[in-house]
This record gives sequence, C-alpha cells and structure tokens, in this order.
Amino acid sequence: MKSISKEAILDKVSEVLKKLLDQPGLSVTTETTADQVEGWDSLTHMSIISEVERVFNIEFRFNEIMKMEKVGDMVDIIAEKTAGNAV
Repeated sequence: MKSISKEAILDKVSEVLKKLLDQPGLSVTTETTADQVEGWDSLTHMSIISEVERVFNIEFRFNEIMKMEKVGDMVDIIAEKTAGNAV
C-alpha cells in the first residue's frame, strides 16, 4: 500500500488550519509556526491537534505534541504514523 506524501499531508493540515482559524486565504508551509498566524493560540492549537488526529485517523503522544514547533514537525510525525497507509 502506498504511503501518503508529505505534500499531501501538508495540504490536508493546511485545510484544517484554514477551517479552524477561519482564514481561507492562509498560506501554510512546513516552516509556519503558531506565532506567525493570527488566532492560533493554545486553545486553538488543541482543536487543531484533535481535528488533525481525526482527519488522519491517528493519535499523537504528548511528547510528539511538545516537539511540534512548526507545521513541518507535525507533517513529519503524521508521515511516520501513516507510513504504509493511504489516507
């Protein structure tokens, strides 16, 4: 079974961010951080984590969440967790 590409993961994460932050024009890259995005606070972050877990059918461990400093970190963790799974 083919794994989902990091580009496809980034696209899905970007969709989640745009929806939850109500910013349809938001430009999201692997280097994007919460500090750079208006409205992305600690409460919103937990909603983002929850929705990403739902979308990818995965569950982040606490230490993984703590390592997420930028969107690319989240993409890398999702890629590891979904290796071998087409999403």
